[in-house]
Amino acid sequence: MSTRHENKPAASAEAPDGGRCAVATGSAYRGSDGAMTCALCDTEMDWEDCSACGGDGFFDGYEEDPNWYQPGEEVPCSQCGGRGGDYWCVTDKCPTITCTRVLKQNDPGQPRAKPVAL
Repeated sequence: MSTRHENKPAASAEAPDGGRCAVATGSAYRGSDGAMTCALCDTEMDWEDCSACGGDGFFDGYEEDPNWYQPGEEVPCSQCGGRGGDYWCVTDKCPTITCTRVLKQNDPGQPRAKPVAL
């Protein structure tokens, strides 16, 4: 049985069933100006510092537990994983809430997504 979407690439932003493609959801790319851009809706994303580490991405382990860590030993933040924060999609209807992966441009191994109207 064929569908009208059988020739559509698997990495497009719209899946054959009409839903959003999981590859594009959560993905972002760096635009020509260096800004992080949502791969699903093609909108510039905003950065928000991590509330646990204040945007540092780490904390001084010795201050938290001097019995386990040495003075000056930095430990990655458990909330942001050492990133210091997250990129958030500002489009209300976009299913991408935070950026979970960055697509490299001109990389043939990475899927390509087309922006969709939300």
